[in-house]
Amino acid sequence: MANNNDLTDEYVLSTQLLSDGEPTRCATIHSGSEKILELLSGSQGGIISKFILPDSNDSQKQSADASNGGGGLEIQPGGANTRHPHQITAILSSSSLNTNSVSSIYVTGCKDGKIRVMDGNTHELREVLEGHSNAVTSLTWILPQNESAKPWLVSGSWD
Repeated sequence: MANNNDLTDEYVLSTQLLSDGEPTRCATIHSGSEKILELLSGSQGGIISKFILPDSNDSQKQSADASNGGGGLEIQPGGANTRHPHQITAILSSSSLNTNSVSSIYVTGCKDGKIRVMDGNTHELREVLEGHSNAVTSLTWILPQNESAKPWLVSGSWD
């Protein structure tokens, strides 16, 4: 058994993701178009980055690698419209629901107190939800007991 003070025997850094040069503040797994697994991250600089996971569809990953320099990383996958005016402090994908009642989306919480609903395939902004007066720091889904009802998005903030 490893010494509790030395975790190097248990954990190995397999990949370091760098996007826009700003620290990554949050990440979520997302099943994008063609069911390719992606890691979406939000940065302190307000940038969304998409990294195609290595265990994903190999042919899709190879084409993504070739199209952006070999890393499977795409910064601002939806273009300039995905730029947030403040740091992204929370991100959550509808892929985590394991249900077909919600289309492919992901939501971001920001330091400006707003929640942005993004299209999971095009990465375009769909809607801005307001109501918090301070940074949104956590997001989660609550599934209703009625299977035909839509899930609830619950957010937490510093207000």
